[in-house]
Amino acid sequence: MKFVMVNGTVLHSEEAVIVPFLKNDPLLLTIKMWFGFGGIPLFTENMSETIEKLRSLNVQPPPLLLDNQEFFRRVKRMLNKNRCYRSGTFVIQLFIADGKVDFFAFAKPHTSMQLPANEKGVFANFATYKKYSDGHLKNIQLFNRFFTLSEQRINTDKNVKPIFLNEKGVVCDAGTANVFIVENKKISTPSLSTGCTSNAFRNLVLNVAKDLGYSTNESEKIVPTTVLNADEIFLAEETTGIQWVMGIGNRRFVHNISNAVNNRLNKVLHSLVERNN
Repeated sequence: MKFVMVNGTVLHSEEAVIVPFLKNDPLLLTIKMWFGFGGIPLFTENMSETIEKLRSLNVQPPPLLLDNQEFFRRVKRMLNKNRCYRSGTFVIQLFIADGKVDFFAFAKPHTSMQLPANEKGVFANFATYKKYSDGHLKNIQLFNRFFTLSEQRINTDKNVKPIFLNEKGVVCDAGTANVFIVENKKISTPSLSTGCTSNAFRNLVLNVAKDLGYSTNESEKIVPTTVLNADEIFLAEETTGIQWVMGIGNRRFVHNISNAVNNRLNKVLHSLVERNN
């Protein structure tokens, strides 16, 4: 990308300097949003969650991030200068150190006009690394140099998605993606109490499932055997869309409902952009 944003200022990438942000080994909070259909459909929801997460870390959000309208205007300006007219991912990296928050933002364009979808499916496994469900930061994905190295060790096989369990042996998430399992006419996902990642897209998928006539359940009792006995599994993340899980080990899953969820999501996201415009 030729143009990026540093603390709210749109700059040519060659002018951007973020090295000072890396001093004092900051915590890194990364927010990713999908843009398409001429807008950023979940912008308001994502920013509200971002502000809430920063406050839970006892840091004051930068004033610009509190002004939704002005920040959105600058983001759109950056996207337009990069000629991102189709769809893609807008990324905000927040560097948190010594009670201060600096941020760097950029965009990754996609070729499609719609939300990404993986028609071929992905494989998954159960990670040996455990996540923890206690504490007020349990639903926030935070990284520093130590956590980044740990994440790299966990994801040794980029073609297999790790499904994380918490310290109680209960399924929580697939890293930055949420896990959904389908049994008959019910779609279940780990509850926030498991320590799963919390985001606006998770809530939207649950609402779309209800619109499609499925009952939904947020459970703290989903264990590996529950997953393996499911009819269908899919992972959901705003920037990668719906990813059908083809198999875990020797177990294979059907591919029926995830397509319908993805199609309805595109319609809902399109209508959100039209309403916000």
